Amino acid sequence: MLVDNCVAGDLPLSVSMYSSREDPATVLRALRSIGRALESLNGTVDVIVNGEIGLAHALAGAMGTIEQPYSVWFLPLADKAHAWNQFMSCIARPASAYVFVDGYVELETPAIRSLVEGLAVDPKKLAATGAPLSGRSAARIARQMKSTGGLHGNLFAISASFAAELRRIGFRIPLGVYRGDSLLCAVASLGGNLQPRKWEPSERIAFVDEARWSHRSLRWWRLPDLKAQFRRWQRQQQGLMEDAAFSARLDRDGLPFEALPSTVEQLVVEWAKDFPLESRALFARSPGAKRAFARLQAGRDWALASVPPRLVATSLVAPSVVNVGR
Repeated sequence: MLVDNCVAGDLPLSVSMYSSREDPATVLRALRSIGRALESLNGTVDVIVNGEIGLAHALAGAMGTIEQPYSVWFLPLADKAHAWNQFMSCIARPASAYVFVDGYVELETPAIRSLVEGLAVDPKKLAATGAPLSGRSAARIARQMKSTGGLHGNLFAISASFAAELRRIGFRIPLGVYRGDSLLCAVASLGGNLQPRKWEPSERIAFVDEARWSHRSLRWWRLPDLKAQFRRWQRQQQGLMEDAAFSARLDRDGLPFEALPSTVEQLVVEWAKDFPLESRALFARSPGAKRAFARLQAGRDWALASVPPRLVATSLVAPSVVNVGR
């Protein structure tokens, strides 16, 4: 089935990019790669900047240098989970499929077309993911996703029907969650309310080897990169608890997808309380996870989550926008 049959009609393909800490040059390179990957496809591009208004203004000011039309949105809360939630609930337009890209990755030219074709070839597929090219673990991650299923947060897509169901039930990624892609993977693997609720990741998530992307790897001799690597390691330790909580709540308990706690603090603290043997075993294996648990117990101010997205600038001819704060 040709992807043109899916996106050449009344509904365009939706591409959204998420950025916070990246410098403008990095995000602009990523945007140009999206333009190349869209080729002749009928698609819209939304850049969601969370927490860095300077970056949002820089991307708005660079519109004349990018051939691909796009919109820039700003959210004051620096949290990717919140940014994704706001895109799906407030910004996303009706589309034939939804593609999600991180602001620091560069797509290979066939990436988007291949990803959407991976969704279109089988109606059972609720999501599609591709193959990373950068990093020491890239090949291992690709093999694992290909053999057992999975979703990579740098680049993935979900079907229009899956997106519609997530919106219908009011699904939200808990604020502060690091592994939002793992949560979406779990929901899709369990059928997303569209198919029988049983764990079938390989049947419901398409691995598309031609959908490839790369990014600049961190360099151990640069102090900023060392700091970034340490922050990533801390988030990964938190992610161990998140994955355990997702598995316990959604797979074993059968919790409705929309009934997850609203914040990562609630998610993890409630999991540790309800599954004490499991949580103690995890903390014994990973002292870093135990320290991450202590940090989460201190809490975080989520007040900015009530501020709606603001459209900073657009080069689209007539953007269709709903529920947007100014």
